Amino acid sequence: MKSLPMKTLLALFTLAALAHPPLTKTEKALLKSHRREAGIARAQKEIAEKATLRVFARNENRDESDAFRHYVGAALLVKELGAPMAQKFLDAHETGSGNSGPEEKMDRANNTVAVQDTVALQKSHPTKELSLPEIEAAALRALREKRLEVLAPRGLPTP
Repeated sequence: MKSLPMKTLLALFTLAALAHPPLTKTEKALLKSHRREAGIARAQKEIAEKATLRVFARNENRDESDAFRHYVGAALLVKELGAPMAQKFLDAHETGSGNSGPEEKMDRANNTVAVQDTVALQKSHPTKELSLPEIEAAALRALREKRLEVLAPRGLPTP
């Protein structure tokens, strides 16, 4: 994948920030040093947000849709960038995000579960690439098993 110019990357992330908090200083620094990966991360974030809307018909904070979105986004990052680089982007997003302590703890915990699950799935099937439906199913399973943190439960989608 071709690297995008810094102005384009910042514009894409700034547009995304209209619905979410602005980029943290850590995210901006990571964008500058990892342009190619930043473009991939942005694309995975959009996929996770669309998947959340499709599965939950909402994209809220603190509820199951938030936990699902974080899980799917983190899993997609691991799939596309590998666990170490994915963790850098996940940490950069949460560092200085302005979320309350409980919200940041929830997001970090759900990211961790997703990274661990995805690495385990990749190890158990090393020749098979994970699909978005498999990642979504794993996220819903983690929610049903109460392995993801949810601060304000609103309910899971009905199958």
